[in-house]
Amino acid sequence: MRSFIAYSRRSTTILFPILIATCVCCTCTVAAQDPGGPQAFAGSCQPEPLGHSPRPPRESHPTSGESSVVTIQQINHRIPPKAHAEAIKAEKARLAHKTEEAVRHYYQAILIDPQFVAARNNLAFLFQESDPESAVKQLEEAVKIDPHNALLFRNLTIAYARSHRFDAAERAARTNVDLDRTGGHAALMLLGFALMDRQKFTDEALQCFDRSREEYADADLFAARVLMGQGKLATAKARLRTYLCMPEPQYAEVANDWLELIDRHEQKAALLLSTK
Repeated sequence: MRSFIAYSRRSTTILFPILIATCVCCTCTVAAQDPGGPQAFAGSCQPEPLGHSPRPPRESHPTSGESSVVTIQQINHRIPPKAHAEAIKAEKARLAHKTEEAVRHYYQAILIDPQFVAARNNLAFLFQESDPESAVKQLEEAVKIDPHNALLFRNLTIAYARSHRFDAAERAARTNVDLDRTGGHAALMLLGFALMDRQKFTDEALQCFDRSREEYADADLFAARVLMGQGKLATAKARLRTYLCMPEPQYAEVANDWLELIDRHEQKAALLLSTK
């Protein structure tokens, strides 16, 4: 049993890129005005088209699918025009794949306006793979400024996980669940993963994935991992087979590897019993 648990723990790392691909969310956005016309401004692959703003812009919430809940900070905060201009330059640079230039402009925007939450969040997005600790730093500052923003805590959960700070990821994930009002299940998926990677193969973790099954096709794969950790191998096998019966499951290789792992463990256990 010990070797099975050890192998299973290593196999958990396979799930992290799967989870990020499943739950990664768009970043905070701000109303954008540019002499060239309306510009999309977001730190991820889900930009929103935005019109002109005759006055200094306020931060606005994403309308492209991640959150429809506006916080008090977003309503009240006005971005200084110079900070806003730097953020637009940063976004143009990001879209042109000029990451270093984008980083410089976001830093300048934050220097002008330290309360510019969207700039901190989008800067963290640029750092998420190359420098997770810097991403964490920006997001930690952002949640101090806007502690009721579920999207920030969702991104902070991912940043902590990328930095292998899974205890902090669990705390951020719980806050994200408490704050989230979108009706989606990304927050539950992230909490389930944070629990799972801390070796907390609990009923709570299992419920997180069970509640997300209708929205996330890979929830059965995550649930099977929790069941493996609980030693409920027969049920885990059933969930893996359910996952494999889906049309073109994206991570069929992972599911099949785990089925083979369970089969080998059961064969080994049966052999040990037969020799007693």
